[in-house]
Amino acid sequence: MDFKSRNYMSGQMFIQISRSCNLRCAMCGWKAWTRNSGFMDFGLFKKVISEMLLNGYTHVNFTGAQGEPMLNPSFESYMGYAMDAGLSTFISTNCTTLNRKNIAKLCALTFRGKLSMIGSFAGHDKKSYESMYVGGNFETVTRNLWALRSELAKLGKAELLSIRGVVLDAEQAENSIAFLKTLGFEPDRIDMVVPDNFAGHSTLGDVDPFSNLRTCQQSLGIRPLRLCGWLLDTNMIYDNGEVTACGCRDAVGALRIGNITTQSLAEIRNGNVYLGYLAKFLSRDLSGMPLCAGCDIPYGDPIKYPDFVRQADHAIEDGDNELAIRLLRQLPDIENDVPALDRLVRAHVNLGSLKEALVAVRRMQEIAPSDYNIQLSEADILIRMGEFAPAHKIYSWVLTQYSASVARPVSDIIASRDWIERNMV
Repeated sequence: MDFKSRNYMSGQMFIQISRSCNLRCAMCGWKAWTRNSGFMDFGLFKKVISEMLLNGYTHVNFTGAQGEPMLNPSFESYMGYAMDAGLSTFISTNCTTLNRKNIAKLCALTFRGKLSMIGSFAGHDKKSYESMYVGGNFETVTRNLWALRSELAKLGKAELLSIRGVVLDAEQAENSIAFLKTLGFEPDRIDMVVPDNFAGHSTLGDVDPFSNLRTCQQSLGIRPLRLCGWLLDTNMIYDNGEVTACGCRDAVGALRIGNITTQSLAEIRNGNVYLGYLAKFLSRDLSGMPLCAGCDIPYGDPIKYPDFVRQADHAIEDGDNELAIRLLRQLPDIENDVPALDRLVRAHVNLGSLKEALVAVRRMQEIAPSDYNIQLSEADILIRMGEFAPAHKIYSWVLTQYSASVARPVSDIIASRDWIERNMV
């Protein structure tokens, strides 16, 4: 697997220009941090950018598993250099450093190239914010956010700033969004999410029965372990030049794969250590990777309704009907959902669990009694079960009521009915 020749149209590198952090999120894994100081040398940073360009990277992220980038007093020089090199540049901030001077620097950077900014914020008053962001000051941060957005709006660039907050429930999300709207943020620039478990360092949430991980995510383990996108596409370079395979949650260097001061990025990405990590994921064996083994991210984000159905379709196509059933059974109102029940029927039929399929299809009939396609599905199951007489009755009845709404051709229904007549004892 030659990563140097790979097309990185969305390739990203996380760069830690400041290891220092002045805030503790109540939901993150800061207790595991073993070091909390250090800035990246600018000469080293220039080498990193050169290596990124040589290897086809297109995005640079001034953020990471630890550190507030604007604590580096020269952060705008680093960002400007990356933007001048043609890289799409992203900065994530906890908003505590958004003083007047830094706001001016960010605004000036908007004219240098492609830039996007995310402020981390959740809460609607002093208590809700400061219980989440330990060490933060609600009044100061909200004033900072308002000032940054206002200055960007004057430049016609308000869309460059978004808010991303971590919440535990829908009420917290709604309250946070309502408050941020009073600061001028449009709803489409606000994203409230349930926290991941910070590679197992978070003690929030319950133990998921499928993955056996403590997590706040719902229905986490209904999909099997997958190759982590963070591991594949978003490595991180620490302030001292060390490179980790995980640009998302590795604050302590648990997945070190090399050092940019002595190796090229191509050597690191094609090295045995990094490729070994990928191989472990592909074989679903995370032994020797404790950071990943305790992380809930490789099991996917919280699955919303359309994703349940889509994933179930993929599972059925792949022949993994048990997975499809597990997916569909997570739907909160499946007993009243005809499309979901229809997929459940197909999965049970494929597995040969015909009694379960019959229960599901009859529930579909209760919901939509005039849908003759559902009745035909019941007849098909009954034939498989050897119940020819009731199946014959259904086919005959549907033929008398046939209309364009029936998906199956009349000739097929007649053929099925005639087959039963020839084979009934």
